[in-house]
Amino acid sequence: MEFSIMIPVYNEENRIRMILDSIVGHCDDIVIIDKSSTDNTRNIIFEFYPSARVISFPYSNKGEDDFLLYNEFAKYDWVFVCVASEVVPDKFWFKFVELIESGKMNTIDIVMVPRKYHCFGSNVKNSPWDVAYFPFFFNKNRIVYTGELHVPFSIKDERKRLYLHLERSEMIIHNTHATYDSFIRSSINYGGIEAGFLTRDNACNKMQECVEKIYEGNRKFKDVDFCIDAVSQYAAWNLYWSMHMLMFSERYKELGGRPKKNFLTLSFSRRFKIYLRIKLRRFFLRYALFRILYNKIKNE
Repeated sequence: MEFSIMIPVYNEENRIRMILDSIVGHCDDIVIIDKSSTDNTRNIIFEFYPSARVISFPYSNKGEDDFLLYNEFAKYDWVFVCVASEVVPDKFWFKFVELIESGKMNTIDIVMVPRKYHCFGSNVKNSPWDVAYFPFFFNKNRIVYTGELHVPFSIKDERKRLYLHLERSEMIIHNTHATYDSFIRSSINYGGIEAGFLTRDNACNKMQECVEKIYEGNRKFKDVDFCIDAVSQYAAWNLYWSMHMLMFSERYKELGGRPKKNFLTLSFSRRFKIYLRIKLRRFFLRYALFRILYNKIKNE
């Protein structure tokens, strides 16, 4: 089965060779979506990767989330998505070929591909920045646009979604947030994009999702060995979703939204349950931090 590889780029002269070196030879249709780069990105592609097609587009800050605009440029129905910050290991391609030759592709529309995050230059196992699955291999004729950040594609029949389970050494390496400064700028950018999708109807659910992400991160970090990389990623995870909540709150006010219920108007039993839940969460968070410090002192 033949497929196209599509990569969006903007001023990626320092990283474009990293991703292209890891995919050249595995596909005969590599499409580079250049969003008006002002550096040497295009020249590097033309010089070292003449077989790749470069399509020029106006600048956009949405990264891979613009892909439905570009599908028409893919030569084949099946499209594999990469970004310039990634490296695709040879072991991944072995598993990928096995999937294609297995005959399963006739019954699925989208493949959830695992990416192993290297946040601030390192991968911390079991942290929220560890591994995530993204719908980055799909049949362009059978997907729908969701409008969600980082997960722009979906399908109508969930039975046709396949999760590609790989060993850690076989996963695509996704280098994200090389520095703290780039992390802050990226968080503001993505938070602004997400806030743009906010409505008065979905605002409360969106903010609740942020809270759940923070608690999810706190739970995962209980199983992480204490180290400076873990501390950095713990802080970044909480800051990322907290910034989203702040932007959502600001956007909600702009939309003229108001809280549907005041805490004091709730019944006593409901208020007590909320109070108890908050207290328990704080207790478990303090317990997790105590465990980290205790294990550090014990190991010393």
